[in-house]
Amino acid sequence: MKLRRTPVIIAAALAAAGATAVGITDTLVADTAQQRIVQATRCKLHPTGAVTARLTDPLAGLDTLTGTLGTVRITADGVQRAGIRLSNVAATLHGVTTHGSTTGGSATATIPYAALGRHLGAAATRLNLGTDGNDLTLTGPVGSLGLPVTVASSITTTAHSITLTPATVSILGRALPVSALTKTPGGAGLAASLRPHTVSLAGLPAGARLTSARPDHTGLALQLAIPGTSSLVGSAGSPGGAGCAATTQA
Repeated sequence: MKLRRTPVIIAAALAAAGATAVGITDTLVADTAQQRIVQATRCKLHPTGAVTARLTDPLAGLDTLTGTLGTVRITADGVQRAGIRLSNVAATLHGVTTHGSTTGGSATATIPYAALGRHLGAAATRLNLGTDGNDLTLTGPVGSLGLPVTVASSITTTAHSITLTPATVSILGRALPVSALTKTPGGAGLAASLRPHTVSLAGLPAGARLTSARPDHTGLALQLAIPGTSSLVGSAGSPGGAGCAATTQA
């Protein structure tokens, strides 16, 4: 009886060893691929903060041996584009290959209020940016008397820009349309400082296009769409493309 069971035991042991070897190989290859993606991301984006990369498909490490990375999740912090600092950048790319192509994906990022305020003119530098839960708000004292005001602004977007348009002003509990300020004593100067401002987001990484922007407790939360491309490394907005290409395909 023991002799009959011996081949079964050996076969089971070999199968277990094989599965373990496959798992170890997958992990090692995936780790190497993720490290190279991190290096390529640093080369491409020059972030000031941390960068991570994760292959999310099952046995993604072994798939890299055939040139396929599958779905890749990348995070980066402190990315500068068109003079704007983007924090908490998180991208999910599908159909990624070792040659740098992708079938597309999506991303999120945040423009911190401190970074946004530097692009809204002199009046905004004296006000605090935030949100009332719906609109972008600017609050603080204005005028020679330092009266407290709250300005609510609407947000519109294009693929590569954000426009903030002051809509209402609340002074001493009274809400007025910005257009009505010119009819109030001393309101003309405030109205002149509350003009629409457009913030450019030209040269977004990987050809990304802005689809929406909304205020939250940290800044403007952006949603972006990433189109399919045959060259992630060489796409628009990539400084030092040649070096990144070498890193990605190593």
